[in-house]
Amino acid sequence: MEISYRPAKKEDVPQLVALFNAQYPRKKDETQVLWQYFGSFYPTVCYCAFSESTLVGAFTVQKRLLTDGTVIGHLIDLMVAPEWRNQGIFRALGVKAIEHFPDLEVVTVLPNRSGKVASEKAFGLRTLAKIDDLIIQKLSSIGQTTNVPPGEKMVRYQGGPEYEKWRYDENPRYRYERIRLPDGSYVVAKLFTDPTTGEQFWDIVNYQLAGQGTEMRKLFALTVETLSKRGQVRISTWALPHTPLHKVLTGLDAQPLARERYFCVKVLNPKREYLYDITRWELVPADAEIY
Repeated sequence: MEISYRPAKKEDVPQLVALFNAQYPRKKDETQVLWQYFGSFYPTVCYCAFSESTLVGAFTVQKRLLTDGTVIGHLIDLMVAPEWRNQGIFRALGVKAIEHFPDLEVVTVLPNRSGKVASEKAFGLRTLAKIDDLIIQKLSSIGQTTNVPPGEKMVRYQGGPEYEKWRYDENPRYRYERIRLPDGSYVVAKLFTDPTTGEQFWDIVNYQLAGQGTEMRKLFALTVETLSKRGQVRISTWALPHTPLHKVLTGLDAQPLARERYFCVKVLNPKREYLYDITRWELVPADAEIY
């Protein structure tokens, strides 16, 4: 049967919700899809595949910027209904969605294992890292805080006040809070309930330092102390092993917990080949749409 392709419209939202919720334990509702696809801070396109009027696949690209100015096409919510897989729909959707933004220099995705394999096979993305959780079970002795210098020449996805307003303050699913130092540095965290087990724990999803002299360890020690007093057993986050943040978290007795989470990259502009080097990246949980 012939498959047709086009960008999603608001009237497609009920089918998008049904397709997503049939495949993932973390459910979405229509409000969340409208916020993420049609009210996003990022220029966003969700390409859909239809068999007649039935949605059988979707592929979303967010146009982001890195702190060094690189234009990124970040992939989220890559879905094809099980009965329609292995028919070329996934690749066709991805080609159309990525080409929607002709100025993209790099494509990135933070997939699970199946998404990693599909992205490598269909689009030639390279897997640069497997990213496990870091878990803090209890508050350790903080001791003397020491300054950890920021990583040199590392890039992050750009943020800023308008991004934070959309990402945290207007998020229809989660309530986020900021834990601050007097100098204006802060951590962003949320309380999460596992939909499968019902367990509650804190997710540390992002942070912002006020300046070069900020003591990162002091900021995260304050965060751990504050969240630990809320009565939740576990604090969860992640950081790449080469980053100052990873050094700080392991110094606070954070322990790794294996996850099937990966970071995959494809460079489209040869001038950005350096971004195949994982040590050039700093990633935080908020970079992934599920946080």
